[in-house]
Amino acid sequence: MDPNPVKDFFISYNKADRAWAEWIGWQLEQERYTCILQAWDFRPGDNFVLSMHSAASQAQRTIAVFSPDYLTALYTQPEWIAAFVQDPTDKDGKLLPVRVCECKPKGVLAAIVYIDLFKLDETTARDALLAGVKRTRAKPTGPLPFPGATSLTPKSPISFPGNWPEVWEVPYRRNIFFTGRVELLERLYNELTTHNKTMALTQAISGLSGIGKTQTALEYAYRHQHEYRYVLWTTADTAEGLSVSYAKFAELLQVSGRDEKDQQRTIQAFKRWLAHQRDWLLVLDNADDVLMVRDFLPDGPYMNGHIILTTRAQALGGIANAIDIEKMGKEEGVQFLLKRVRRNGSISTERVAAEAIVQELDGLPLALDQAGAYVEETGCSLATYLKFYETRHKDLLERRGRLVRDHPDAVATTWSISIQKVEKENLASIALLKLCAFLAPDAIQEEMIVERARYLGKELSLVAADAFLLNEAMGLLRRYSLAKRNQETNTLSLHRLVQVVLRDGMDNEEQRRWVERAVWMVSEVFPVGDYENWEQCRRYLPHAQICIELIKQYRIESEEASYLLYNVGYYFYQQGDYKRAEECYVSNLEICQKIFGFEHDSTREAMHELGKSYYEQEKYKEAEALYKQVIELDEKIRGLEHCDTAATLHELGRLHLAQKKYEEAETFYKQALEIYEKTIGLEHPFAAITLHELGRLYHAQEKYKESEEFYKQALKIYEKTYGLEHPFTANTLHELGRLYQDQEKNKEAEALYKQALEIKEKTQGLEHLDTINTTKFYASLLYKTNYISQAKKLLARVNLTLDDLYS
Repeated sequence: MDPNPVKDFFISYNKADRAWAEWIGWQLEQERYTCILQAWDFRPGDNFVLSMHSAASQAQRTIAVFSPDYLTALYTQPEWIAAFVQDPTDKDGKLLPVRVCECKPKGVLAAIVYIDLFKLDETTARDALLAGVKRTRAKPTGPLPFPGATSLTPKSPISFPGNWPEVWEVPYRRNIFFTGRVELLERLYNELTTHNKTMALTQAISGLSGIGKTQTALEYAYRHQHEYRYVLWTTADTAEGLSVSYAKFAELLQVSGRDEKDQQRTIQAFKRWLAHQRDWLLVLDNADDVLMVRDFLPDGPYMNGHIILTTRAQALGGIANAIDIEKMGKEEGVQFLLKRVRRNGSISTERVAAEAIVQELDGLPLALDQAGAYVEETGCSLATYLKFYETRHKDLLERRGRLVRDHPDAVATTWSISIQKVEKENLASIALLKLCAFLAPDAIQEEMIVERARYLGKELSLVAADAFLLNEAMGLLRRYSLAKRNQETNTLSLHRLVQVVLRDGMDNEEQRRWVERAVWMVSEVFPVGDYENWEQCRRYLPHAQICIELIKQYRIESEEASYLLYNVGYYFYQQGDYKRAEECYVSNLEICQKIFGFEHDSTREAMHELGKSYYEQEKYKEAEALYKQVIELDEKIRGLEHCDTAATLHELGRLHLAQKKYEEAETFYKQALEIYEKTIGLEHPFAAITLHELGRLYHAQEKYKESEEFYKQALKIYEKTYGLEHPFTANTLHELGRLYQDQEKNKEAEALYKQALEIKEKTQGLEHLDTINTTKFYASLLYKTNYISQAKKLLARVNLTLDDLYS
């Protein structure tokens, strides 16, 4: 027997038209034609390309299922082209197009007459199909059972894709404002239609209240209604409500056993109906109690229907495959909001306001719909709404709109109910949630909470110190989708509006209490911003920045607040972000002066670091005034022969060097070196910093020999202390390269620039100002030595980096 017998038809289609392809195949095989199509004949593990080639080769003719999706898909082209080249004049009908949707073929396809099934009823479509494949008129042989007979035998016909459902029990109209979610809907369809296992036929859409679970399920039902005979929808928040709905469905469908006096028997009768019918869709909305819902799902090894659950629960216990629904992206959210307020965004100010609102509401569909309802009802502009939100966000989040019926509860109301339920069940869970309300919403590190548990209040500190109890607390938050947990990174995340609603639900005293705890915790984990700690600083920076804003807002004046401001400011300084460093240092100095007084080490250090940030921004007058105050303090507090005093003298040297006051600069540098020699020795990295600066001083005066000696002394200390791959080492290599370039020692300069750049790229990254500076010098030298192409590449990269930084 031939393992690959010749087939009459190969049916070529886009996956969006699978239902049409199967219906066409079914009708043809009922007429004793043989067909091959992907849905029936390709198996998991097959090579797709080879299978398509084999199918096209085996079939005498190719049916192309024409739709917009088919005509625009790239991978379908080889399938119809293979048939077209065998019969370009259409003499033998090798390529037989069948149009199933509104579309207009172009190019060579426009010349081929297609069988048109668009907008036909089933009987007429069948007759047209059979007549078309015979290339004559085909009289129907007799009526066939309409798709969806109760039998489970393979002879049950495929549903006609152009039909409406026989039973449509959906309580909501289609949402005319529904926008986007293309990938989500496609994934949902694929999960429901490409698996044979029972569990795969039950799909859950899981996520936060207001994230769009119900609307996505509703859009799916409307979009794919032609593929089902029965579409049933019920709210599944209580067992009592589900029982009533199942009894109603049993009556509606005339299910055998519907008249049982025992409601449980009626429910079982409906479940049996589901297990033995085909082409049905059952949506169980708000199915948050997974254990309860499990008892209402049909049993059996084989089902020909689909179940969609919408639920806040993230753990489903194996009753369904879960698809997590995320917040809307920026563009998707903007398009939805503009559609909701019936504006096209052609006015630039409208689009800018829409983008800002989407950002403020963090892409939450319910909140965006709420905003749209307010704009629609009041007739105000999007910009006006945005202004109101800045000052009246609590009122706006509680206002749903008079004309809304499908989801009548406002964002604040919806979440407040969930938050109250959590508080009743587990005080530690609500404490954890309240703490997270005063941190950055994404990537809240669990170890930060566990390691600093003693700072977090009675309820949370006890639980945070016990991994098992902490898991229980987090599990409750996941049940209501109030928080997400990433197992790979051991982090939690909350939606920004959940944080807003939580904060709005606290009085000022409670808010301040949680702010102080958050500041204590973050100040403990945020390290000093030296190079060795940069990775850790980056991890905690989002939370630190939130805490800094809260320190200002709530006027937190504590040692922990001061410590956090100092460390974050120092990190910004090391990153070359001097403006933000200044902001942190100014706030730190204010707190230090209030809690420690003027004559204190912490106040002195705050002034010193603020002076450095002024210097880097060329605010020389302000910097000098601070440095002189620091010297006066040192004279009172500890005497002038202290390495901290040497550091301030060193900074005064830099300040005068920048102003080309070379004699004064040299005096300050040498005073600093004398103190270092007496206190910590000249082999210390602190001394190396001043040696480096003396190199710069003599370089500026064209005393090249002395400059080179000081650079090499500094470089030797850096290499010994830090190794080659350190920013300090790279900076001295850079300056030594400049020195050689100024002496026309281009070969030596190029080698040093290259080495410095490699170190800076690795340690500081492409966006650091030091890296950009070295790149520019290296490129200028390459230009000078006629390596034009390399120089252009480096400068193009610098321009791109600067565009990214300042965009």
